[in-house]
Amino acid sequence: MVSPDAALVLDASLLESSHSISFWDALIVEAARRAGADVLLTEDLQHGQSFGGITIQNPFHGLDEDVR
Repeated sequence: MVSPDAALVLDASLLESSHSISFWDALIVEAARRAGADVLLTEDLQHGQSFGGITIQNPFHGLDEDVR
């Protein structure tokens, strides 16, 4: 479990500005990193993108639009 604290918010803010992603996405990525995740499943970030050891995977990547 990751508890929110000032350092988490500050690190997310740095990630937001350095990678041009939304603050809320950066907060999720940073929390996942702190929790020790290697992979983050989301359709909100670019498939294959990497942030500090976490690889983004879109669970719908490669599926036809009709399947979704």
